[in-house]
Amino acid sequence: MCCRADSHSRYLCSLDIYTGCTVMVLSYSTVTHLCNRIEGKWYKVYVDNFFTTYSLIEYSVSLL
Repeated sequence: MCCRADSHSRYLCSLDIYTGCTVMVLSYSTVTHLCNRIEGKWYKVYVDNFFTTYSLIEYSVSLL
């Protein structure tokens, strides 16, 4: 289970349940799916090293 929550209020904003797939697809698709509603709104997104992949970094840089 992965989620996106507000760090100040601790309100759960979005939830994604892992149903089985490869780690590479899981990390990229999970982060992009959970953050699609906040894209372009100047939020900061923090992920741990499990979710950090080259394709996700490329995607993040392309949004700048």
